[in-house]
Amino acid sequence: MGELLGLLKVVVVQGKRLVIRDFKSSDPYVVVKLGDQLKIFNQLMPLPLQVAKTKVINSCLNPVWNEELTFSLTEPVGVLNLEVFDKDRFKADDKMGHAYLNLQPLVSAARLSHALRVSSGEMTLRKVVPDTDNCLSRESSISSINGAVVQSVWLRLCAVESGEIELKVRLIETHDGSSSCPSKGKHLSKLAQEVFFGNVLSANLGQAPARFDCLFLAIPSVMLACITNYPVRQFDVVVAGELIELSVLCLANADDI
Repeated sequence: MGELLGLLKVVVVQGKRLVIRDFKSSDPYVVVKLGDQLKIFNQLMPLPLQVAKTKVINSCLNPVWNEELTFSLTEPVGVLNLEVFDKDRFKADDKMGHAYLNLQPLVSAARLSHALRVSSGEMTLRKVVPDTDNCLSRESSISSINGAVVQSVWLRLCAVESGEIELKVRLIETHDGSSSCPSKGKHLSKLAQEVFFGNVLSANLGQAPARFDCLFLAIPSVMLACITNYPVRQFDVVVAGELIELSVLCLANADDI
């Protein structure tokens, strides 16, 4: 097992338009899995498998569970898989579809949140669009809410005629801060934050606006603006390095934009 990043809290909120597997309805429950295997450079890498499931809701195609399941998230980051089943008493449970979610955007956003010292309030860190990595049925936002990094998603169920599952995924870092920052819990200095926010957002960290829709596309211009607006003599090597680190984190968050 690799380095522990933190606890992954997965709230299985609800299902919509699930398929019928009994006479007129279904008795659905959700099985969530983290681990098993990860594909790296076309090679399948085994990972410890963690499994949890929700309660059964009888005779319902639009069930509301609101159940929180907890997993340990480690490097390398795997994929969150879920399967929906119809509970049967006298035969094997029927499948009602499956879906998966790539967790790397959540982890990348957590690293950025930690570097920016986001510990209170709510801030949108990035958006994730539907693609082959996630089964998203619509665009999803990743936000920092009072220090925790949270993603709300609607996942389209595969291999069935219809059905969606709503999840709320929250990453809670370990106490040493290792989950969010590649430099072992190191934060950016106040000067680096002021330079960055002064050029991108015209505000410091405490006054930053709630939405960061254009943040990650602005990195090349913000570095140029920093150099233009702040004479080199005002920077020491540490601050310059912090700004570069912040730019790298932001660009990492822009992988799927």
